[in-house]
Amino acid sequence: MDNFDLLADFDLLGEKYNELCVLNDEIMNLMLLETETNTADFDAETFAADEYNKKFKRINIIFKSKSNNREESDDSSSVQSISKRKCKLPLLELKKFGGEIKDWLPFWGQFSKIDSDPNIDEADKLQYLVQATLPSTRARELVESFPPSKENYHKAVDSLKSRFGQDDLLVEFYVRELLKLTISMNSSRK
Repeated sequence: MDNFDLLADFDLLGEKYNELCVLNDEIMNLMLLETETNTADFDAETFAADEYNKKFKRINIIFKSKSNNREESDDSSSVQSISKRKCKLPLLELKKFGGEIKDWLPFWGQFSKIDSDPNIDEADKLQYLVQATLPSTRARELVESFPPSKENYHKAVDSLKSRFGQDDLLVEFYVRELLKLTISMNSSRK
């Protein structure tokens, strides 16, 4: 069995473990809702679930300790992070930024994960940045004003931050929004 087969088997084991955790949560919730469930049954189910958790964690530790090179270690840590989840999450769609100050924080909060990922090439990051801006907007025009190369990615990000992500502008905008909200609430009370 080669390393790829081992990684694939461990990944499959992680998926099955996640499914088991989801099903166990459903069983526990049903037991809580059931009026005839006694404490002994609930404790027995909890004990059985804990035993499976221990077995998976033991296998996880053995797998991690048997990894020989850094690449296998990186792959197993990504598998381990997946196996810690109790459910499969849907893929996130990037928020589109059009240049409105109010949309900067939600946009940058999501895009900063791409920005800080060392495994993504800067040229690809620039393409993601273009895709994450709305067509025919100030933000898209600003990003597209830089030729598509990895050297220009940081220049494009810095330009976006200096134009839309200035702290003083953001504070001023949100203070105005709060003032509008308090004024509208006061006028509605009267």
